[in-house]
Amino acid sequence: MPQRTVEIIKKDFADIIKNLSYSKNKGTIFSDWLETAAIAVRQMPFNAGELPKDESYQEYEEKYLEVAGRYSREELNQFASLTALTVEGISVYKGDFLGEIYGSLELTNEDAGQFFTPFTVSTAMAKMMIGDVKQQVKEKGIITISDPASGAGGTLIAAAHEVAHQGIDPRNHVQFHATDISRNCFNMTYLQLSLMDLQAVVEHGNTISMEIWETRKTPQMMFFEDWLENNKTLKMVQHMHNFLTQLEKPPQQTQEKEAAIEEEDQATKPDISFAKKDDIIEQLSLFDSQEYES
Repeated sequence: MPQRTVEIIKKDFADIIKNLSYSKNKGTIFSDWLETAAIAVRQMPFNAGELPKDESYQEYEEKYLEVAGRYSREELNQFASLTALTVEGISVYKGDFLGEIYGSLELTNEDAGQFFTPFTVSTAMAKMMIGDVKQQVKEKGIITISDPASGAGGTLIAAAHEVAHQGIDPRNHVQFHATDISRNCFNMTYLQLSLMDLQAVVEHGNTISMEIWETRKTPQMMFFEDWLENNKTLKMVQHMHNFLTQLEKPPQQTQEKEAAIEEEDQATKPDISFAKKDDIIEQLSLFDSQEYES
């Protein structure tokens, strides 16, 4: 079956929104779908048993049910179709899929100063501002890219593709940080970065007043932090075991053991500056590495 074009996918998306708008306005429908889709993606690693349920899990479940309760089963099936189209769109289109959908549905709020940067401009900005990614990764292991007014995430998406263009996998070597005052933009950024398998922290807040109302980590970010914490705990246990073992040895043998341990540590020390694909637990991955090839 041939791959569908992004134009066809966008049309199917718009048609579903139009069909659902008989009972509510399209802005409300789009916002409610976004909320449920973003929460569903956030909860996936917990529901799959990949991560232990955190303190926010139940709160997100209740929020999901609150929004979903406004719709019939048939309408929620249409919501699922919108999510599937978003996954498909992001898999075939290296652009701001949801941002362009949002604009085409005329949902942007011009009175609030809500204007989205064209993706071609975002791409040009990324090429000019990111610099030599390989050198940065060599020095730091992992780099951070931030956008204090993320919109739908277009600038960060462009940055991810520029990083990939330079031969670095953004899923393993970059952490993204995004903030937006709009609830829709917050959810669009979260959903798109999550579906691209990127490590990100997305905030609903006002960058100017420094108010943050909600902070949400993508599944990949949660996997990375879980991997990092587990490695720290493992190393602590190993060092404690070595310490207690040394106390039981004669002085000369202890010195020899210390030298051997130090040599072994240097040879086996895990690189925790970033999550390598072979080191970390199997991640929630929707696409293969070819998605990021230039």
